[in-house]
Amino acid sequence: MPDANDSRSDAQRFIDALNSLDHVPTWHEAAALGIRLVDLSREEVAIREALTDLEQADQGFDAIIDPQLADALEADIADHRARLEQIEARPGRFLLATGDVIQRDDMNDGAYQSGSWFDDRSTRITTPTGDRVHRPGIDPAASIDPTAEVHPDARVEAGATIGPRARISQYAHVGRDAAVSEHAVIQRGAWVGPGTEVWSRSWIGEGATVEPHCVIGHHSSVGAGGRVQQGAEIEPYSRLGAGTTTSTTPRQPRHHSVHLANAIENVMHLDRE
Repeated sequence: MPDANDSRSDAQRFIDALNSLDHVPTWHEAAALGIRLVDLSREEVAIREALTDLEQADQGFDAIIDPQLADALEADIADHRARLEQIEARPGRFLLATGDVIQRDDMNDGAYQSGSWFDDRSTRITTPTGDRVHRPGIDPAASIDPTAEVHPDARVEAGATIGPRARISQYAHVGRDAAVSEHAVIQRGAWVGPGTEVWSRSWIGEGATVEPHCVIGHHSSVGAGGRVQQGAEIEPYSRLGAGTTTSTTPRQPRHHSVHLANAIENVMHLDRE
């Protein structure tokens, strides 16, 4: 079990890591610094929600009846899309799982804590690997097989793939570009980092943390509160005990092999229906 000060020191450890770099990192580079990040922005979420409402209104609107109103609606949609592009391209602002916002504006200034992204749509949960803030939501850019079970209080980020009959439990977090293969289980409050591959029939226990770019081999399990450190590759049929921390030699990239397998299986499943 981690030291009681771990979650409180995440912000300072992340600031120190940013200040040690000679450039402002991309989101993926920052996620690889060993601190749990969230692919989330209140501003971005608000604009995405407004854009969805506008697009739905546009689909049901008869432009022939009021051409001026139709033009105004199209202009509003274009404005929201442009604002999203600006936000997505903005470097130097990172949201930690603890709820802290860390900013580094340029290389001439140090990183600093600029606030918190916690709001009334967020939930603070306690796990054996430390407290974190959770906001549910399934990104439309995630690929989820229709036979998978994803709890409405889970979070699945952009680019993630969830395979056939996989189960994502309450308050679980599947990070950007992660892949959860068929029949795998991510239990309540577990965190699967960006770019991680969880192979078939694997089990990530309650409150466990799997850091970025790991591979969890098929039929393996990570016990409740366990931590798999960044870049580790867990062999098939492995059993990691509750509360243990595991690391191995960093693996070589697999070029999103699980994503491809999941995507192909998802398409085949839809073809069979």
